[in-house]
Amino acid sequence: MHCFSYLAATHTLHVDNYPKINYGVEVHATDRFMAGDGPLISSRARTIPTPMMM
Repeated sequence: MHCFSYLAATHTLHVDNYPKINYGVEVHATDRFMAGDGPLISSRARTIPTPMMM
């Protein structure tokens, strides 16, 4: 039996508009997520005391 999974940490920036190349932009808020497929996420979610949403 084989299980192929992935897990990625995602950092999302909330901005009004995409900036021009080589220019800055004001960031209004940020969010952090764990992204991955079902079996890996469900087994990891059982081990941490953080609320999870699907």
